Amino acid sequence: MHIGPDAAGAALDQAALGRRTLAALRRAGLVDAMPAPRDATSDTGGGTATRTREALTASGLELTGSDVSHPAVIDVAHTAQRALRADTLTAPRRAELATALARAVALARSATPTDHHGWSVEAAGPQSHLDRAVVRALAGVPPDSPGGAQDCAVTPWQDAHLRVLTDAAGLLRAAWPEMLDELTRTVRQVVLLRGTAIEGFTDFTVHGALFLHRDRLAPGADAPPGADGGLGLAEALVHEGTHVRCNAALASTPFWERAADRVAPVPTPLRADPRPLGGLFHQMVVLSRSATFLGRLLDSGSRPGIDPGPLRERHRHHRDAAARAAATLHAHRSSLTDTGRGLLAQVAAEGTG
Repeated sequence: MHIGPDAAGAALDQAALGRRTLAALRRAGLVDAMPAPRDATSDTGGGTATRTREALTASGLELTGSDVSHPAVIDVAHTAQRALRADTLTAPRRAELATALARAVALARSATPTDHHGWSVEAAGPQSHLDRAVVRALAGVPPDSPGGAQDCAVTPWQDAHLRVLTDAAGLLRAAWPEMLDELTRTVRQVVLLRGTAIEGFTDFTVHGALFLHRDRLAPGADAPPGADGGLGLAEALVHEGTHVRCNAALASTPFWERAADRVAPVPTPLRADPRPLGGLFHQMVVLSRSATFLGRLLDSGSRPGIDPGPLRERHRHHRDAAARAAATLHAHRSSLTDTGRGLLAQVAAEGTG
């Protein structure tokens, strides 16, 4: 992985995750291997990606690379993994999971992605695997958080939301096309949230789904004064999309050593509470990319109607926060892998945007 977007590298990591998903489903006895696999390139709902055309069956269905990259199918694979580890995968439980897998595959195939400046993505409403992800996210929200820890749920998309999504994708296509190209390889579902407990998150159990609060699509929401919803959403897509990219890369290549888990939590720019080194590493990459995106907008003159002053201040804030994260990680660089140290060096070389 590079500190900047890399669609080709993202596609390779996504393919590796697809193979892991298939392996997990095999181990659980939910799919049966048949003839040798053959690779092909296919245009899927998530964009052009490498499809591992394995002749696999699940409840009479042949699974494809597009199927196993869908968050609903990945959710079933993680559930099966947990059951295997807990030794609770009984015959009745396996039958339940086989039914769940068939439903997940049907859901993946019935999805209706919409095109947003070349990014074909599903604007997903409430679905069971997404609802479960929200429950997990809420479990990590402090009970005394504003609005209460239970105030969050998936909400349907409206036509106005879709127009803002198209506008945000257009901003990315114009200012940073490489970032939008990476999103086409990594994000299958964009999910809207309501409530006050959570602004946005990703969850590796439903990898490929990106959760954002609907207020981030409103004019001025979490964006410089004078900005419209498209700019706020574009920055949110960079932020959460980078988490998705990091999660995929980490599944193949660790950024930090296991010894990092024994390092005491450290202060971070984006959270009030100290976080593990891994959380800080995510923040560094996210902040660096966010600063780069805003810097590109400034270099291009932004768009008419947006005051460049507040945009410049936001860019400076992200750049400085990324630098602080990098400085803390540099103090713990012995806990990073060669790949992690390489990414850290890239942040320093690029001046964090």
